[in-house]
Amino acid sequence: MLKVLMTLLITSVALFASSGASTGEIPDITMTWVGFACLFIFVVGYYFVAAEEKYEIDKAKPA
Repeated sequence: MLKVLMTLLITSVALFASSGASTGEIPDITMTWVGFACLFIFVVGYYFVAAEEKYEIDKAKPA
């Protein structure tokens, strides 16, 4: 399931990036579902890095 979500996320970012390539503009994806998904993934990963001792995992895995 995670692989499917990551594939969709990367594909949609690539589509957003390629749509503005002809005009030379950088697309603003901050207030789209892609921006919110990236923020959510960052927050969850940061939580697991900070709670490394509680879950007994290596910091390199969520990072």
